[in-house]
Amino acid sequence: MNQTNRFLIYGATGYTGKLTARTAKEKGLEPILAGRNEVKLKALGEPLGFQFRAFDLSDKAKLDTALGEVDAVLHIVGPFSATSKPMADACLRTGTHYLDITGEIDVFEALAARDAEATKAGIMLIAGSGLRRGAERLPRLTSKTADARCHRPENLDRWPERIISRHSEVDGGRRRAWFACAPGWSHHYTAATQGDVIRLRRRAEANDRDTVG
Repeated sequence: MNQTNRFLIYGATGYTGKLTARTAKEKGLEPILAGRNEVKLKALGEPLGFQFRAFDLSDKAKLDTALGEVDAVLHIVGPFSATSKPMADACLRTGTHYLDITGEIDVFEALAARDAEATKAGIMLIAGSGLRRGAERLPRLTSKTADARCHRPENLDRWPERIISRHSEVDGGRRRAWFACAPGWSHHYTAATQGDVIRLRRRAEANDRDTVG
């Protein structure tokens, strides 16, 4: 595949999106920044000299128009279990290469299952590209630990807060991916810890308004 400057960063105003946009500038690339919040996109894009597009993934017309301007999209909005499919669908419609940074196994499997569609459209659907992954799998691993140690729940009382505090630099999308990867957590924990999970989930949902493009 030939190198191209014609690519879109969707989720550019999140933590990872900002890093990616600034790295693109350092590398002499000229992506189009995209996300839901026009004010934040402008604040990020203008100092870097990048164009930007504001739209929600549910707006198929604007999504397809934006993808029609580029050869590829770097999709950086989690949880990818919720956001990957609408973006991949649009890439198949518009003939645009798709890359994301997920660590969610279900998303890898879902995109792999669409290989025939991607081949027919002449595009690549690439999950987990380029960056270190694994944070999204942390809750799932911790849930397995809880299964093995559920006879000693007092050892687990404060782990949700520890996960968030040790990874406080990550944005709301990553936190929501953690929650999405660990359905049924509350079955493993004491009432106090269930309260932590609910409180931290609400914090992640609140961060969505502030950190995700």
